[in-house]
Amino acid sequence: MKRILFFIYIIILLMFVNMSGAEDVKHAANFGKKALNRISPSVVKVVSQNHRRYIATGVAVKRDMVLSNIIILKHPYDRIYIETINGKTHDVRVVGTDKNSSLVLLQTDTKVLKPVKRGKTAATGEWVGLVGVFYKQFPSMNKGIISSSSTTDLILNAAVAPGSSGGAVVNRKGEFIGIIRGVFGYQFLPQYTFKDNQSELNIRSAARGGKDLCYAIPSGRVFRIAGDLEKFGHVKRGWLGVNISNDKHGYVRVTSVVKTSPADTGGIKTGDRILDISGKNI
Repeated sequence: MKRILFFIYIIILLMFVNMSGAEDVKHAANFGKKALNRISPSVVKVVSQNHRRYIATGVAVKRDMVLSNIIILKHPYDRIYIETINGKTHDVRVVGTDKNSSLVLLQTDTKVLKPVKRGKTAATGEWVGLVGVFYKQFPSMNKGIISSSSTTDLILNAAVAPGSSGGAVVNRKGEFIGIIRGVFGYQFLPQYTFKDNQSELNIRSAARGGKDLCYAIPSGRVFRIAGDLEKFGHVKRGWLGVNISNDKHGYVRVTSVVKTSPADTGGIKTGDRILDISGKNI
């Protein structure tokens, strides 16, 4: 009798687990669809054309302005235009570029776009969706999680399809939290390889690691860059004017100061230790 009751208990438990798993999958699919539907009107396909067509993704930051990846300018073009989710096309012109972030700001002659709604900064471990072009298919969506988060960079455990550079990174609500830059991978720790069609950086060692991560730019930095590109055509970045190294105690020590630099004007001297910046310990 006890054995029969035990088997009945196991069967009920398995039925509950299967139902619970099915509900989780259904829930994930539902919020994925909602996120895609919400962000899609603000995401565009970007096309540069000569005798061939080159495709990337773009995100509307104003009713007449789109941010995309600078890769779209890699080849000479006769025409550059955007295509919205409803299939309408609009010619655009280049307002400004920033090789440091691989972003380009494009502008239309008509204010017909729907700007993205910026979401709150996402934390490590949270779900994200990547919305853009998958080869020529548009829109497409991949899902993943945030592996690392800071005010300047997002490292995402998510696949990046060809054509999706310049696409939107969104949270569960479909709010914009970043823009896709390219693939970030490391095969050996701390060997890192970063590639975004503009540059490649390798730092090598003998330890093992993983790969297939996506590199994105957080929305706060995205909008700061967009503001500079609109105003100046390039990004104005601050500079300090010092060379630094770590001393034997682990402190950041100034090894030299550039003459007439902000550091020189501010009174920083060779040999100084930098302990914090804006109240944040180094």
